[in-house]
Amino acid sequence: MCIKVTDNETDTIKALMVTSLNTIISDVFEINIDEIEITYRLKKDLHMNDEQEHILKQSILEYFDGLELKLSRGYTIQNLYNDVVFNNL
Repeated sequence: MCIKVTDNETDTIKALMVTSLNTIISDVFEINIDEIEITYRLKKDLHMNDEQEHILKQSILEYFDGLELKLSRGYTIQNLYNDVVFNNL
């Protein structure tokens, strides 16, 4: 059986994935979800340390079906959205 997913359904899935990712970000960096800005850089703006990086990667790995991330120096929240949500649907 083949099921066609429409653009509306894809948009809904993306929105749910972004919400889930925001929850992970909020937990890892101990910030309110409403304070998350897509331009924030993980290391410079959110002051991500090694432990937080490990927790972030592990949480994404577990929640998003084994997705492994390679975080570069200037990695932003937008990069996370792109790598986790938009480039995987």
